[in-house]
Amino acid sequence: MRLFLGFNTGFMADTAAFRSIDPLLRSALARTRALLAWERYAIPAALALAPLAIYAFLGLGGAYDNWALAAPIAALTAILAAAGLAVAGLRGKPWPSLSEARARLAADNPSELRPLTALGDPPLSQDQLSLHLWAAHRAQVLAAARAVKPAKARPVLARADRFGLRYGAALAIAISFAAAALFAPQRIERLFAPDFGAFLGLDRLAIEAWATPPAFSGAPPIYLTAAATEAPILAPKGSQITIRVRGGAIAPHVRLNGQRVDAAFTLGPDRWREAKFILNDSGPQVLTLNAWGRRAAWRFAIGADAPPEISFVETPMRGEEEHLDFVYAAKDDVGVAETLLEMALVAPLPGERALPAPKRLPIASFGGGAREISGSPSLDLTTHPWAGLEVRLRAIVIDGAGQEGATEAVDFTLPERLFLQPLARAAQDVRLMILRVETPYPERPPQPKLFAADAARVSDIRDEGNDPRLSIAPKPIKRARRALFALTQAPEYYRFDRLLFMGFARAGDILDQARSLEDVGEAADLLWEVALRAEFGDVADVEAAFEQARRALQEALENGADEQEIERLSEAYQQAFRNLLDFKRAQAQPGDGQGGQGERTLSGDELEELLQALNDLSETGATQEALALLERLSELLRNLQFQQGGAGEGQGQQDEPDPSEQALRELNDILGEQRGLRDRTFDERRRDANPGQRRQQPGQRSGQQGEGQEPGADPQQNGQGEGQGQNDGEALDEAQRGLSDRLGERADRLRRGGVGAGSRDLQAAQEAMREAADALARGDLRGAQDRQDAAIDALRRGTENAARQAENNRDGPRRDPLGRALAEGGEGGGDSGDVDVPTEAERKRARDVLEELRRRAGDRRRADTERSYLERLLDRFGAGS
Repeated sequence: MRLFLGFNTGFMADTAAFRSIDPLLRSALARTRALLAWERYAIPAALALAPLAIYAFLGLGGAYDNWALAAPIAALTAILAAAGLAVAGLRGKPWPSLSEARARLAADNPSELRPLTALGDPPLSQDQLSLHLWAAHRAQVLAAARAVKPAKARPVLARADRFGLRYGAALAIAISFAAAALFAPQRIERLFAPDFGAFLGLDRLAIEAWATPPAFSGAPPIYLTAAATEAPILAPKGSQITIRVRGGAIAPHVRLNGQRVDAAFTLGPDRWREAKFILNDSGPQVLTLNAWGRRAAWRFAIGADAPPEISFVETPMRGEEEHLDFVYAAKDDVGVAETLLEMALVAPLPGERALPAPKRLPIASFGGGAREISGSPSLDLTTHPWAGLEVRLRAIVIDGAGQEGATEAVDFTLPERLFLQPLARAAQDVRLMILRVETPYPERPPQPKLFAADAARVSDIRDEGNDPRLSIAPKPIKRARRALFALTQAPEYYRFDRLLFMGFARAGDILDQARSLEDVGEAADLLWEVALRAEFGDVADVEAAFEQARRALQEALENGADEQEIERLSEAYQQAFRNLLDFKRAQAQPGDGQGGQGERTLSGDELEELLQALNDLSETGATQEALALLERLSELLRNLQFQQGGAGEGQGQQDEPDPSEQALRELNDILGEQRGLRDRTFDERRRDANPGQRRQQPGQRSGQQGEGQEPGADPQQNGQGEGQGQNDGEALDEAQRGLSDRLGERADRLRRGGVGAGSRDLQAAQEAMREAADALARGDLRGAQDRQDAAIDALRRGTENAARQAENNRDGPRRDPLGRALAEGGEGGGDSGDVDVPTEAERKRARDVLEELRRRAGDRRRADTERSYLERLLDRFGAGS
């Protein structure tokens, strides 16, 4: 410190004296002082730079590549050594003074006039002669001053470094730098920015990161590697970034485009720190993870989310059974979330002055990120309050971000159900009176308290037209109540169906107790059921139960209900479906029931298979496929026309199963059994690798535990799998050989039925099965498993090709479960027949995978990180435990 203060004080004093010198000599003196400083400090500076040069040479040569602490330790050592040498070299060497510069300049420019000092001399006397002499002397001094040349540098470094080592060191560093820039740029980065965080263990930071696009986009998660990529990562707007780190003594932080992100890392039970945040801005984004330096970096290109678009392909029209039919097409750059139908009245309701607010009805929901969708809904709006009125319709599309798009408005009169029975028409008229009320109930005035003495004066007889409980109701509600009172004045009129009378009476009681428009909705629903019963009889109750079960299951699937709730509602829907099918079958009109030659009947077994497929799709989380199949089943049942009797020859031919179809079903069963044998073979290999687990002895019963089996363990995991139960304990090679023989018989049956596609694959599968059986007999479990995998692949290809040809061979029109010919477009004439229903083998495989994921997620012996990943995977597919 004293050295610095002395240097600074002398420098400031010399600066003041320097300003008083004639300007002609200032430049020469300044350069001379700089030259003196160089000669004085060159050697100390070179000595101080030597440790830094050694550090740079070693770093560029790769000496710090294999140890994270090497670079920071070497950097600290070089900096401390350079500082120590610099302090030692500067000690006792102040900044050159002005007098030293004058002396050096005078020494290099000898002159009798001494111009460096004479310019500052004053005249000795002020007489005329002295002044003339002083002026002449000054002119000579100025001329001599202009001739002064700057001092010449002395080769201090050359004297100290006689062999020129400094040039060799500089050349070596330059070559190393160029080589590192071309082949190892990370060395240069490590050289100038050593990782001092390695002292805190941050160099061993484990990083997991992924970007989860919004659910509406349907895009899979994007795994982010720790290394920065040259190409930006494409992700939709609204993606959630999840970063998990483990290790290090301090928590990192995240920066987005240089700005710190407000996303703190929280420590979880698995000792991983986790942070989540949303990318809400579009355009290029640079995300960095920092902890005493940059630990990871990612470049994103976030696309802007444009509003969705929708248009009518076919404008609304009146369809079958008074449905509203139209065709629309919608698209979005990320994914369509849902479509709606908006209705607005063209004219006010009777008795109202203002138009009511438009109403929106859901059409479809999408969760798979479909960017272009189309639909042809057939909406039953006969129960809507505006049925029969002119409305202005618009189709609305909403994307996952909530942005909307709409079609052009179309004026249309909503279809209404026409009732022929007088009581049905009356119930509908009263119902519309209730539903078309827009004026709300006024607030109820406070009621005085009634005491026991007052209660005796209250009459039990009430006037239905002047009920005090209806005094606050809107006028249409009062008119509806009077109409219901009139409809219940002759109970004997309802002796043919007492339920109609009870329905009218209950609806009146509901209106009596109502205090808001929401309360009267129950009466309107009840009157609709009364109208249907009065018009159609008992079938209305069965159809209402089916529609209620269908709607409940659809809403549960769309809203992502839990697995138990979906399973319960799926069972209720299947039961309601069967009830309605049986009811329609019993109510069918007599007919001949004969089908044409070559026509194919959709049998009851196939219908049950569709119901089972619906259940499997719901359980495995395939929501969109389940919704599509649900719509297909409802459309099929809606368009059925049943006939009774006439079970003649033609009907008998229709009930006869198709041999090729039966063979295809059995091929699917064989495929499932082959997978089971493959799993048993894998279990045998695992037990052979672990001598502590021995196979169950042949004489041991399935209820006993073999040696090496833990109590409560799954018997399938201990060698008692499905294949063992089906083959009564027979050996694996015998089961494999028997399965090969069965495959050959089914393949022959297909060829006899005119289905030759896939024969080569089926033969390859049979040959692979035989080779697997031979390998099992030899004890070559590894080879057997390889051949079993080959058999599964070949069998799957052969089955798919055979099924495709069998479908093309059906040149007769398909028929529904009771003989009605189906339309060309698919079952029931709907447009939902294009649903790709997975085969039994595919659904079984999906269930097996799901159960295996659940088993592994519940295995406490597995690592916490693996179980956490499996639980997140199950939650994503809606199959969490």
